[in-house]
Amino acid sequence: MLRLKGMSWNTATRRSRSPEGRHFDVCDMKNYDVIGRIGSESANARVYEIVTKEGQHYALKVAYKSDEEARLAARLGRISDNFPAVIGWGTCLAELDPDDHVQKSMRQQHFLNVLEATTDQSVTRKRMRKDVNDAFHTEASNAEILEVVSEYGGDVNALRHALLDPLPVTVLASELAWSDLYAVLSGVVDVSEFGSTEAVVASAVADVIGVVLNMLRIGTMHGDLHAGNVLLRRVQGDNKFRAIVHDFGTSRDAIDLEEHKNDLRTFFNAIYASNMGETFEALIETTVEAVNAVETPEEFLATLTAAQAAWRDV
Repeated sequence: MLRLKGMSWNTATRRSRSPEGRHFDVCDMKNYDVIGRIGSESANARVYEIVTKEGQHYALKVAYKSDEEARLAARLGRISDNFPAVIGWGTCLAELDPDDHVQKSMRQQHFLNVLEATTDQSVTRKRMRKDVNDAFHTEASNAEILEVVSEYGGDVNALRHALLDPLPVTVLASELAWSDLYAVLSGVVDVSEFGSTEAVVASAVADVIGVVLNMLRIGTMHGDLHAGNVLLRRVQGDNKFRAIVHDFGTSRDAIDLEEHKNDLRTFFNAIYASNMGETFEALIETTVEAVNAVETPEEFLATLTAAQAAWRDV
């Protein structure tokens, strides 16, 4: 169960104009119905499929973190079609389901943040974090959790509110893709409407290289570039698709080219280890070797541009 509402004491809610032509406030659940959870069970955020009153389906991501990811996602969505279109984002208050392990981890992190902010800096943080983690993972009651951390001298009233009050969360609403590259590589989706599996994978890889080029130009990196974060969007009116990259929770400014290289190595290693690894072995090795050899941003841009063309030619 997910319940959201606006934050009267915070003006962080952003309203965007949805494809239906009206403003979309992510904190106002009268704008949409929640269909159910989607995405990875191991994620540190919850993603839901929602449907607007006009029948449009979107993905709604709820996370306990700063709004930097939402800001970046909205910025990238304006830069290139290879990023999801953002229709709204903001900071909302959420009533979380204590039986949902991801939502419970959000509560734990919020509680720990409040505890650390209200205790003396001389307190050993490592042991305090372990005590909080153990208390939450042993299904301790709220009273038991407060008892466990009482020795650290935090603000008891603030800690009680951290356990009971609706939680401030960052909420991001964006377009809902039909599948992802991981499903294609695993052979669990039918891509015949777009061509052969080899052609679909090659085209998606070319799109991803374009994503890295765009992020390189604005001085940021994805940080978790794997096949599951490469979504596939149908191009309306044609039997074509476009790969779009999402999930910017680990994105950060990147000055060192080695960080961009590591992002690409992670991505290509996953393809190499998949069912398509043998098919694209030579091209993967050529691409990775060329990436490893670059020493300047200018060389990196030229190398990626050439690599993108090579994958487009498959």
